[in-house]
Parts: sequence; structure tokens; C-alpha cells
Amino acid sequence: MRALCAGLFLALSLSAYAASDNSQKVAGEVGLCQLMNDFGAYEGTVVTFEALLAAGAHPDDMVLSDQHCPKRHIFLSVDKSFREDEVFMSTLKYIYPDYPDRDTATDNNVRVKVTGKLVSLINRNLSMAYLELQRLSPMR
Repeated sequence: MRALCAGLFLALSLSAYAASDNSQKVAGEVGLCQLMNDFGAYEGTVVTFEALLAAGAHPDDMVLSDQHCPKRHIFLSVDKSFREDEVFMSTLKYIYPDYPDRDTATDNNVRVKVTGKLVSLINRNLSMAYLELQRLSPMR
């Protein structure tokens, strides 16, 4: 939650039902730091970026970060419908080995590439940005 002090709260919401509309604006690959510094330019656009995925502050939470902007993070909030995705579940279990029985996180992190459409919502007067995830791939 410390990253919220600077202003914009960014969260990723995984959705197994992310629509694949051919008319979507596509920005392609962009750096996480650039994305966070100029979010408005990417809102409503499909973006792809690499990040380090690690455990978040709460059970089941995950955080995306980049070493080039270490104090900036994007929080990953997982939609339950994504639990059917084998790649996602193996990544989750690397960070939370005993999931779903226990929510104990490790210090493990995974380099991932994510693709999704950026959208923003206002909840309780707080502007929040979400990524409607279309793809998550661990990097090797």
C-alpha cells in the first residue's frame, strides 16, 4: 500500500472473459515504468509488458514491478475464473506453494510477460486502473 502515497493506484484484474475485439487499439510492447508514468495515453489500449511478479501484501495478491522504477508497482488482483488456466496456476503456486490450502507466500518472484487492455474505474472516489488480462507468460 506504500506505493499508493504517490497518487494513482494501479491494479491488474485478471479476467478469463476478456473480449478479443479486433477494433481494439493496440500499443504493443511498452515498459512498465513508461506505462505507469503515462497511463492516460494507454487507457483503453491493449499493451504488452514484462515485469517481475511477486507476492503482494494480502493472501492471493501479487505485485508487478520493474527494477528501473523500484518504488512503483502494479497490484495484480486475480479473478477466480482464471483459476482454470494451467500456466497462471503454476505461476501462482511458485509464489504461494501451498495454495489454496494456505496463503503463505515465499520470497520467490517470476519474470513474466503480460498482455491486456488497460481500463480505469472510480471506486469510492479513488481512480484505479486495471488490466483486463488476455495473456500471462513466465519468461525464461
